Amino acid sequence: MSSVNKRNLIFVPILFVVCVVFFILVCVFFHAAAESMESANNIKAFADLDVYCTKDATDDDKLAELFGNSEDAVVRCKSFFAALDASDTKYYTEYGYEMPISNNGAAVSELNVSDGFFDALGVTAYEGRLFTKEEYESLSDELPVVIGYELRDKYEIGQVYPFDVSSMETKFAGRIVGVLKKNSSYCRLSAPMLSISMDNSYILPLGAARFSVSQEVADFDMALSHMVYFLHDDSEIEHLNSLIDQMDTFTLHINSVKDDYDATVNDSLKMYIVMGSILVVLLSVILILACISFRRI
Repeated sequence: MSSVNKRNLIFVPILFVVCVVFFILVCVFFHAAAESMESANNIKAFADLDVYCTKDATDDDKLAELFGNSEDAVVRCKSFFAALDASDTKYYTEYGYEMPISNNGAAVSELNVSDGFFDALGVTAYEGRLFTKEEYESLSDELPVVIGYELRDKYEIGQVYPFDVSSMETKFAGRIVGVLKKNSSYCRLSAPMLSISMDNSYILPLGAARFSVSQEVADFDMALSHMVYFLHDDSEIEHLNSLIDQMDTFTLHINSVKDDYDATVNDSLKMYIVMGSILVVLLSVILILACISFRRI
C-alpha cells in the first residue's frame, strides 16, 4: 500500500474515534436531560403552591462552633421544633445515613421522615401501610419501620428485627409495617437536581417526640437543611424567620420553591443549549471527516 493511501486511511480511525465520542456525548446528554426533567417534574407540583424550603448557609467556622458546643446547640434546636409545632406551622423534613451494610451489592440507607413527607411527595405502599399519626409521636422502644421495595425479601411484614441506628454501634427493635412501591424516590426541594431512591432504605417516623429526646447536632443539621414549609402569608414567613433567629444556631434562609423551580428550568435550558451546541459541532466534524475519508479511500 502506498504512503499516500496509508495517510488517507488515517482518517478512518479518526472518524471512528469522533463517532464514539459523539455517541457517548449523546448518551450523556439524554441522561442529563432525563434527570433534569425528572427534577423539574418533582418540584413542579409545588411550584404553584405557597411552599418554601430551607437553604443552609452555615459557614465552616460556625459549624465547628456548634459541634464543639453540641449540648447547647441541641437544646436550641429542640426548642425550635417545639415552638414550630406549637405554632401549627405545616412542614415536613427528612434526613438519613448510608449504613455499613449492603443488599445485593447496593448500599442500604436509614431514612427518617416526618409526618407529611409521604403525602406531599405522593409516596405510597406496595404492601402493608405507611405510618399513622400516632406512630410519628410515639417514643416506644419498638419503632415501626417501612422498607424499600428491594428489601422486601429480607423482612416480613408484622415481624420485629434489629436495626442499626445511624452510624452508632447500637441497635433498635423495628416492626415492619409496610413496603414501598418499586422505584419510590424523592428529591429534596433545597437541591432539586438530586433524585434519591428509597428502594434500599428502611424508613423511620420522625416526630416531635423523637426530636425532643434522641437527636444529635448532625441529625438537626440535616433535618433543618431539608425542611419544607407550607406557608400562606407574609406573617407566617416572618414568624418562621423569628423562630430561626431565636434558635441562633445554623444560618438558614427561607426560599420560595417557585423561585427555585424557575431557576431549575433556566439552568436546564442553558445546559441544553451548551450540550446541543457541542453535539452540533461534533456532528459537523463527523460529516467533514466522513466526506474526506470516502473521497480519499
